[in-house]
Amino acid sequence: MVPVLFQDEYLAIIHKPANMTVHPGAGTGNDTLIHSLINQIENLSDGSEPERPGIVHRLDRETEGIMVIAKTNNAHRNLAELFQKREIQKKYTAWVWGQTPPEGIENGYIGRNPVSRKQMVFTKEPDRPLFKEASMSYRTLEQTKYFSKVEIDLHTGRTHQIRATFTALGFPVVGDEVYSRFTRRLKKAGFKDAQIENLQSRGMLLAASRLVFIHPETNEKMDFSLPLPERFFNLY
Repeated sequence: MVPVLFQDEYLAIIHKPANMTVHPGAGTGNDTLIHSLINQIENLSDGSEPERPGIVHRLDRETEGIMVIAKTNNAHRNLAELFQKREIQKKYTAWVWGQTPPEGIENGYIGRNPVSRKQMVFTKEPDRPLFKEASMSYRTLEQTKYFSKVEIDLHTGRTHQIRATFTALGFPVVGDEVYSRFTRRLKKAGFKDAQIENLQSRGMLLAASRLVFIHPETNEKMDFSLPLPERFFNLY
């Protein structure tokens, strides 16, 4: 069961848990977000593909946070248009390695890593084939000796955008095993075995923490946010 924060006849706002895949695919079981939604929400839009009812946007499996789900086909079309026009405000919170600047704006391009197919690559170069425009901004909220806590405004919604961008900047997301050798970094930094085990148990520290948009059917302002989960606090 996934927490439903709000729903009406047109859409639902849900809290996707960490380590839950959004839709079925190769290697997935019957524990995807889609399976939960079908059991919890009576009506879902047809979706862009038959196996993706209600899904207008997605979060990475490791990322938890707020998602909007379409319950009617008309709401789905209108929500998709809002995303395309960048009229849905998406905020994320993350812990990243290192000491980030107070704020930053990162515009560039994202595409598949030709060496590691599980990764995406962020670059400032505009001439790479099949790469798509990517834009985000961030501000630093808190810093420790090893990590920085950042709030991110995601202007585009590219696959692994936050993870790939911060990796390119030299600040990979804490707990991201795909983009950084997390355990090796901890050992090199001098963390003790108990601290390493504690941090490993927290998973990837990236959450979709706020979603703001105008309801496509009622024209009401929709503003939903999540408190950060406990695993984001007292890192060591």
